[in-house]
Amino acid sequence: MFLKLEEILVLFIFASTSVLQVSGWNFPEEADKTAGERRENSYVTEKSPSAYDNYVGDVISNGIANLTLSINNALCNDRFSSRKNIVFSPISIAGALALILLGATGSTEDEIAHILGIISGTNIHNKTLTFHEHVGNLFNKLHRSDSLATLTMANAIFIQDDFKIRQTFKHISEILYKSEILNVNFKTDSVRARQTINDWVSEKTNSKIKSILDDSPPENTKLVIANALYFKGQWEFPFFQRATARRQFFLNGRQQKETVMVDMMANSGLFPYYKDESLNCEIMGFPYKGSKMTMYVVMPKDSNAENLNTLESSLTPFKLRTLIKQTKHTDAVILFPKMHLDSFIDLGSTFRSLGLRSLFNPSEANLALMTEGEDVFSSFQNKLHATNDVNVTTFDTFENLRQLTNSRTLKNPGLYADKAIHKTFMDITETGTEAAAATSISLARSSDKVVFRVDVPFFFFINDDLTKVILFWGTVYKPTPYY
Repeated sequence: MFLKLEEILVLFIFASTSVLQVSGWNFPEEADKTAGERRENSYVTEKSPSAYDNYVGDVISNGIANLTLSINNALCNDRFSSRKNIVFSPISIAGALALILLGATGSTEDEIAHILGIISGTNIHNKTLTFHEHVGNLFNKLHRSDSLATLTMANAIFIQDDFKIRQTFKHISEILYKSEILNVNFKTDSVRARQTINDWVSEKTNSKIKSILDDSPPENTKLVIANALYFKGQWEFPFFQRATARRQFFLNGRQQKETVMVDMMANSGLFPYYKDESLNCEIMGFPYKGSKMTMYVVMPKDSNAENLNTLESSLTPFKLRTLIKQTKHTDAVILFPKMHLDSFIDLGSTFRSLGLRSLFNPSEANLALMTEGEDVFSSFQNKLHATNDVNVTTFDTFENLRQLTNSRTLKNPGLYADKAIHKTFMDITETGTEAAAATSISLARSSDKVVFRVDVPFFFFINDDLTKVILFWGTVYKPTPYY
């Protein structure tokens, strides 16, 4: 069985306007006041893992788990009323936000750091580049490409030809986030610019997402920040290809008559499983072959749309991790729907509800470290040369620049986010061998196994077991296709 997920988060940013779309805006003469804490020069590179490295890794994975649940809950009301399937990639969203955080200062930096979970109870907020270094290392750890599994993440910044991006931001985004910097002409050839962005998305998602932009960006677009994630993995224990059959899926619980027919796959064997009495749910893991990743499927007791919504709303990162830790390999019979899922989410209102508001407000957004704007960098370089500190590294310079922007009145360069778009594609199909088909015979004869029958609303998430990071999250009310 293969699960393929490809998604793209695009943020338009205009120099007065995120996929982040940015455009230009004329500010009042009064300069904006910064709201961030003073930053200290604390970029440290350590050659070997340390307790602090592990600590930062835990903070980042916990922050992404919290971001996952927060986004899911923010989408809850609309999803619940429409019974619409949702699938998204928290790690891709976090990746794009981290790239914006790199260029943000003041209240915009504070708000992004807050929803990424790097403020409360930690001192990472005061070690900005240390955080970015660890996130960049995390992305490198997630990358894998072999005959068993493929997981790749790509970042790109599409810049208006005559737009001056700060070179220090450019260099650090290339080094830490492996970002591609590509020039386009939004001003006079927005159609070609749109095609360039869509072609990049198609290439990075193995042609599964052929387009992210249906319309050409406005002429005042200054840059587009894009993140693309592609994943393809084979189950450690493939579902039995010959056992797939049309079965009922109960849209609002097994006690209700509303049903559709879906292609239900079957499997049997030892799988991670746990029944949680306090949360009234059961969880089962489907490991991927050789990739140290697992897809976990969770169903509430007597699952229906309301019970599923209640369970998801009650989750915390700690409860989610506890569910995973409690699983034990258990002999089980499994029925799981064969699915094709896709989602297109406008994240702008979601981000605002989570407290990220200034980024979308042209009079409050502050991305002063992303663009040159007022030439504070050159003046600061002169200050460094005056003190004979000519060997300062790019990282030191950037962190000192951040201190400078937060310790003085600095005019906002006029960048703000116009849009935040997230698109996900997922395919779940079974592959099998003759041996697997033969095993299905014993499936019918077994009577002493846990039966995990996913024919009611459920949610799932794909977890990287090495980094403890959630790669994908989905809520399913009605598997597609259905008949």
